[in-house]
Amino acid sequence: MDLSPFKGINPCGYQGLEVTQLRDLGITEQFSQVSADFLSYLTTTLCTSAIPL
Repeated sequence: MDLSPFKGINPCGYQGLEVTQLRDLGITEQFSQVSADFLSYLTTTLCTSAIPL
């Protein structure tokens, strides 16, 4: 995926911070699975119950 359109954006307000894609980090799972895993991790970490999606 061409991420060059994002070069003009300052992610989280940090100038020069680059964006990436999961594939570049060696993550091959579908985004929906990564999202579900992250939600589970986040809710466990914050000691809250997950909200059904």
